[in-house]
Amino acid sequence: MKKLLFLGGSYSQVPAIKRAVELGYYVITADYLPNNPGHVFSNEYYNVSTTDKKAILELAIKLSIDGIIAYASDPGAPVAAYVSTKLKLPTSPLESIEILGEKHLWRKFLNDNGFNVPMSQSGVLLSDFNLDKLKFPIMVKPVDSSGSKGVTKVNVSDEFLDAFVYAQEYSRNKIIIAEEFVEKIGCQIGGDGFYGIDRLEFVCFGDQFVDKGVNPFVPAGMLFPSAIDRHLQEKISAEIERALQCLKVTNLSFNLEVMLDKEENIYLMEIGPRNGGNFIPQVIEYLTNVSLVDLALKSAVKEDIVINSEIKEEGYYGYYAVHSDKEGHLQDVKYIFPNSIELLKEYRFIANGLEVQKFNGSNCTIGILILRFENRKVMDLFYIESDSFIKVNVK
Repeated sequence: MKKLLFLGGSYSQVPAIKRAVELGYYVITADYLPNNPGHVFSNEYYNVSTTDKKAILELAIKLSIDGIIAYASDPGAPVAAYVSTKLKLPTSPLESIEILGEKHLWRKFLNDNGFNVPMSQSGVLLSDFNLDKLKFPIMVKPVDSSGSKGVTKVNVSDEFLDAFVYAQEYSRNKIIIAEEFVEKIGCQIGGDGFYGIDRLEFVCFGDQFVDKGVNPFVPAGMLFPSAIDRHLQEKISAEIERALQCLKVTNLSFNLEVMLDKEENIYLMEIGPRNGGNFIPQVIEYLTNVSLVDLALKSAVKEDIVINSEIKEEGYYGYYAVHSDKEGHLQDVKYIFPNSIELLKEYRFIANGLEVQKFNGSNCTIGILILRFENRKVMDLFYIESDSFIKVNVK
């Protein structure tokens, strides 16, 4: 029985942990949060931080693991690559994973290799920035955070200090990036994919939804399939493939964020070296019949990878992040769905009576819904008027 070390045990990781057990792996979870739900489904759990490279390496050696995975975990991805490199387990180059995982390194890579990229500056001190060389508005972000935590749009230089301090609150390495705002057309494009030995084997694009009335920069849902034209999807796929070929990665599961400007220039804002959170791989499997979870698990323990030859893209699916527009105590959540909307899965993170925060980051999510829609019109209407279908009562 192959031993697979799972970095984490969060709600988004539960389906992958359960699937790994189903596939016959001996699953060990490691995390500093003993109450994470994924630990219930693993064979063993160790109270070790997923960002502690030395401790995770020692644990991996002690357990004689066959593979390590940081499914849907940004902080865990470079640690998994580090341990795999040390123990000669399946992995992509550590340097490439680090480039993909930190925004300032990614921006430099894109610029050095001729990709479209916004002008940016980065540093750990205010004195590292010369804002006169950037065109406002700018986006200020932690380079090592996910879920849009710590992100601010800054319109004038006087707003930079507060944004800088806010970003550092959500950064482990305290490096902040300030980059020119990309005026995108349409919504931001998201999704997940899998890059094999030397080519892009699979990618599925979705259209990101944000609740502009609460926070226009925090993803609150994603619609599948994407409404962007097929020729643009092909162009984006080619850019993703070129980037990952340059990085010499192999058998890499990835999450993506892409923007298009009015000239249809492609901006690869992020290619995260791990599966997406918010149950995006599960939504994609409903749509396409491709299990990105299986691809990630099997590649981690060096089993044969087989892409489903019957890839479809049928139906209309999406996830929705249940959230609040204010802080307080959650009274209840009510769903008012017509027959044209089917609730496939509900993952609830915060119970009634507990405290909730305003939706300023993915860490403020009350729960995730996976939905199936009768057609595109119904799906679009749901996301446009989501408040009519979902009632969150907070006092």
